[in-house]
Amino acid sequence: MSIRRSVGEHLRRVRETLGWTLREVVKRTEVQGTQISESTLSRLERGDTSVPFEELIAICRVLGTPLALIEEVIRSAQSRTDIDLTGRTFENLLAEGMGFAQKGAIQRALACFEAAHDLLLLEGAAERRADRLAEVLIHRAEAHRRLRQFNLSLDLAGRVLNLSGCSEDQKVRAMVLHVTIHAARRDFFQARLFAERLLPLRGALRDEVRAYALEALGALEYLEGRYSQAIPLLEESCALLKRLDRPFQLTKTMIVLGACIGVSGSARRGEAMILEAIDSAGRRHFPEIVAYGRRLLAWVSSELGRYDDARGQLEKALDAARPVRRANEMFRIWYELWRLEEAAQNPDGQARAERVLQRLVHRADPDLPAARKYLAAKNGRLRQP
Repeated sequence: MSIRRSVGEHLRRVRETLGWTLREVVKRTEVQGTQISESTLSRLERGDTSVPFEELIAICRVLGTPLALIEEVIRSAQSRTDIDLTGRTFENLLAEGMGFAQKGAIQRALACFEAAHDLLLLEGAAERRADRLAEVLIHRAEAHRRLRQFNLSLDLAGRVLNLSGCSEDQKVRAMVLHVTIHAARRDFFQARLFAERLLPLRGALRDEVRAYALEALGALEYLEGRYSQAIPLLEESCALLKRLDRPFQLTKTMIVLGACIGVSGSARRGEAMILEAIDSAGRRHFPEIVAYGRRLLAWVSSELGRYDDARGQLEKALDAARPVRRANEMFRIWYELWRLEEAAQNPDGQARAERVLQRLVHRADPDLPAARKYLAAKNGRLRQP
């Protein structure tokens, strides 16, 4: 799909969700001092034309669409791979996408989910059951989340929340995405708002959905430093994920649980749990989970003052992350190494880590918390007399 068509389709969907005609959008842009004809707007929505940046800003402002979301639509369209739908079914495209997602091939997974979505739309209204539409929207949202295209992910999750006729389970999964993304952005206020909506529902959910909800709630407690509150939520999630045979999510949840236990007075037990998860992820070829586990194991060691152990774990995390070539994960690891060397009062090691961070910071997402903290610390040093 072309970039123009992707942007146009997004604008059309937002306009139709608001219940506005083309003429209404034109009138609202005129109020803001921007002249655009109905025919131009129609061609823009079909992907047949482009408009000057100032006009696009005006249209987005009228529709209430942030430019950051349009930027993510463009980035996603640039990397999208179209799939031939001949002989394909909704179910096999979805299964293929889930297989790619488990292996960490997120762009390929996203291509399958988008193709499944296209196929569902082509089948016609009679075949478009709300639950199937909600399911593919959730998978697309989860893929965008893992690519850190958070605005797109929240937009898709919001569509599920507003979709009539889909099950409560699908709406809960959409709320889980909101909790996870807002927590990742360190917007704990918004994360708590959705968490409060999840808490009374968790007992009535299917096991799979309850496991993901508990994992998200536990991860929120962990990120806010409430480790004792996180532990029972994560333990229940692990038990459910093990019974459901969800190895990818189980290993990641075990790592967070082990980290919480490790810094709560049971270091040996917590570290053993993380190592078990790392070993399982390695056997199943989940390199991003191995790198994540090594990074959290280093954090536990650092919290306990064992800097040499932490350094060794971060070096192993780098070895695991290099084949995946994820700039964000590499930046996180080097940032933790930089902080570790500072705490260990090792200026040579800190200078080495900083040299790498200076190269990586331009490749990492600007809203990555580690990148923001690094740039804030660097700017603070520059301002010192």
